[in-house]
Amino acid sequence: MPAVRNQLSYRTCWAFATLGALEINYLKNHSGSNIDLSELHMSWFVFEDPRDGYKFSRNQGRETDTVLRQGGYPEQPRAFLTRMSGAAQESALPYSKAESVESETKGKNSDSYACYMRVKEFYDLGDIGRKGVDYSAHRDDIKALIMECGGVAAAYRNDTNFFNTLRSAYYQDTPQKSGHMVVLVGWDDNYAKTNFAAGQQPENNGAWLVRNSYGSSRHEDGYFWMSYEQSLGNITAYKADTAEKNLVYYGHDALGRTNAVNIEYSANMFNVKNAKETLKEVAFYTMDNNAEYEISVYNCGTSTPTMTPIHGSPVATKSGTIARAGYHTIDLSSSNASFNKGDWFTVVLHLKSTANCPECTAVEEPSLARGSVVINSRESLFSKDGETWADGINTSAVMEGASNVTAQSMNACIKAFTIASSNSGSKEQEQSNSSKNSGGGGGGGCSAMPYGLFALSFIALAALKIKTR
Repeated sequence: MPAVRNQLSYRTCWAFATLGALEINYLKNHSGSNIDLSELHMSWFVFEDPRDGYKFSRNQGRETDTVLRQGGYPEQPRAFLTRMSGAAQESALPYSKAESVESETKGKNSDSYACYMRVKEFYDLGDIGRKGVDYSAHRDDIKALIMECGGVAAAYRNDTNFFNTLRSAYYQDTPQKSGHMVVLVGWDDNYAKTNFAAGQQPENNGAWLVRNSYGSSRHEDGYFWMSYEQSLGNITAYKADTAEKNLVYYGHDALGRTNAVNIEYSANMFNVKNAKETLKEVAFYTMDNNAEYEISVYNCGTSTPTMTPIHGSPVATKSGTIARAGYHTIDLSSSNASFNKGDWFTVVLHLKSTANCPECTAVEEPSLARGSVVINSRESLFSKDGETWADGINTSAVMEGASNVTAQSMNACIKAFTIASSNSGSKEQEQSNSSKNSGGGGGGGCSAMPYGLFALSFIALAALKIKTR
């Protein structure tokens, strides 16, 4: 397990929880490694990236607060990480420079710092906690993801009046699921309900082991127990790895997913920037479990694509079913598809709607509540049937009968990754106007309190020997 971090007095728990989950996942798969990611880099540039379309709006109700006291929503770090603006290493922008971060970052943007760790997958389990609803299946999912990923980030209502300090145990009987973010890293099905504060005890035994972000002197070496019956929100597990040398990112949704619509076909057009690049991966969101997908990549040569993304025969294809909702990276390196500088290539994604989830396609729509979304012509295309396409700048031609549409303009949330043979390790971002967008979610952000709440890892369970029972 990485060392327990300390967010100090800032409302940056969302960054500590997200990057904590990434660090735990990396160490699970690279034992003996040392990893420390920069929470300050993410906390600052989510709101202060100077490029048009790259920064989120200040959070509602905190518009006049300083950046590091904004709090955050899960969609903010998700967008930041999936566009490869981070994660940077702690040494690049250490948390000790929080008070001087404005001067430290003057004249820079998030990409001025090397992306050391990239998110390849995240799984979105949503919320749990309505009274009278059996969430045992969700608990099994969380346990499975702790075993698979090492830790699971989650938000909950933090009220120190409900914390049993003698047992480092927390439970509050409330449906509210936000306020503070932590990482769940282990569990004990037999953890006694009597360990929780008198007068505020759950109905049943069982608790999560949680890793907090208030340093190792708090709780039990920085960890505490949270009842299974505690309401949780924005439950997310991450898979990450170090960014490959010469990896090139292409994407138009700098602010990430803001909505989902029931248009099954979407596509993105990209213009190659390096002398020679080889296709590596395509990434996209799924909105439901067991989503069926089909990917096709086309090399359009040096001619700017017309109003269809389909040109001749695809140079790479792949189809399948993805078990969990979230963000997914699909390996296409076996296609050996390559592009030259000036070439255009398109990525076409078909996601099949279901009765449970008719709005299957993630999009980035204009959303002033989240940030200044930039949408340009000849970037994204949408279609109901895969034959008649509309430009993302004005999708009205294919919107008749579509549901959950809040804007006529949108970007497709499709990303591509290539390896540049002549790129000496720098990261290029194809963003036609160097101005793009991101989306929002719902999460937490709390300053240091007498008892903070974050999350933990299954490995730590053995280390603590359940000594708080």
